[in-house]
Amino acid sequence: MVKSKEQLIAELLEAERRFTTLLEHVRLASIMIDREKRIIFINNHFCEITGYSKEEVMGRSYFDIFVSHHDRKRLENIHALCMAGMWEPLSYVETNILTKQGSILAIAWNNTVLRDSRGKIIATNSIGEELSKGKKIPAEVPVKIIAAELKESEPSFCNKIGDYEIAEAMGKNSKVRIGIHKDTREKVAIKILRKDRLDETELIQARREIYIMEKLTAIGNPFIAKLYQAVETQEHFYIIMEYAENGEMLPYILKKKGLTEEESHKFFHQIISALRTCHSENIVHRDIKHQNILLDSNFNAKLIDFGLSNFVEEGTLRTTFCGTPAYAAPEILLGTKYDGPEVDIWSLGVVLYSMLTAEFPFKTVSDILAGQFEEPNTSPECIDLLKKLLTVERKNRATLNDVLNHPWTKSWVQNCPLCIDSFLGNDLTDNSSQKRRKV
Repeated sequence: MVKSKEQLIAELLEAERRFTTLLEHVRLASIMIDREKRIIFINNHFCEITGYSKEEVMGRSYFDIFVSHHDRKRLENIHALCMAGMWEPLSYVETNILTKQGSILAIAWNNTVLRDSRGKIIATNSIGEELSKGKKIPAEVPVKIIAAELKESEPSFCNKIGDYEIAEAMGKNSKVRIGIHKDTREKVAIKILRKDRLDETELIQARREIYIMEKLTAIGNPFIAKLYQAVETQEHFYIIMEYAENGEMLPYILKKKGLTEEESHKFFHQIISALRTCHSENIVHRDIKHQNILLDSNFNAKLIDFGLSNFVEEGTLRTTFCGTPAYAAPEILLGTKYDGPEVDIWSLGVVLYSMLTAEFPFKTVSDILAGQFEEPNTSPECIDLLKKLLTVERKNRATLNDVLNHPWTKSWVQNCPLCIDSFLGNDLTDNSSQKRRKV
């Protein structure tokens, strides 16, 4: 039976969830390259073992940096087979990569399975399953460089924190569990972070995430998940947050095979209301995606996960690679400098397009870098807004103020009464010197 596009997208998302969960148990070095062999993602552990920073390698050819002349032809042939969908399932090859210091590091190169240091298969992804059925892989399947060592089994954390009992994991995400108040039986979401698995930078990010959520909760935007309590113990962070009964937005979109402009507009207003609150406090989210937009019991949007968020500093440009490649702006993928708010605007464009079509706007990384996407079957005003959101040159991209004042945005404001405040008072300009205003 031929799988529908919605089923394939759902499987890829499930694979991403499994891979994220697996990272909690495996010491993994990972890198992703596109068809042109350009590096589109590299994680901290890969940087550690090779000596390169993300800024040094993002957007450059993997083969030019990490492959010796002796191995180049062989690995290029392997890469070509992977991209053609002819890679043998459940197999890997031993190869070498060059470190920045010039030494040679032996690793396992694997596109379909994850093995531990003894060669035992400990996970397969949906790509391996598709290949085993003779199907071709998509153009932008991650090619992972893996050096895996199993960690000792995870010690159990406490089953109660404060007034909340800690229950089952939410879906496949092992970091976030359902909490139940001991008296009221009200449900909450509890994000649990193990300190011994966080490096110094990640510890700073965890504390910053809590501080940002405290700041945003004090403002009280109904479309940002509230922080109820944060508890730091010797071994863990427990971040206790508002629970969204109807889960992530993407399954809802896929079930409906895309939303009408009217319903998309409702969610769009709610998301830009949340973003306006963030940007007015000089906060950039930097990981806007469907998985970070939940739906509450009334099917209103809730923006979550401020783990990659940071503060805009006037006159300071950033080059940090963060977020998810499918939602990332060109400047993120290329490792070029950016202010911050403009990368949220690009991701907002990807989310809007996907709400309307149940598809991502870009098929390949090359399409992202060129800003090329197929126009959806929507009103001319909506298409014009999408083009302004998905403008490659960040200085020419729409600002949040442009979005709020766009004809498509303003024409549907009556469909989201809670968002009308977005159109009251002074215009908002999304930069660090803007006048702050609580929504």
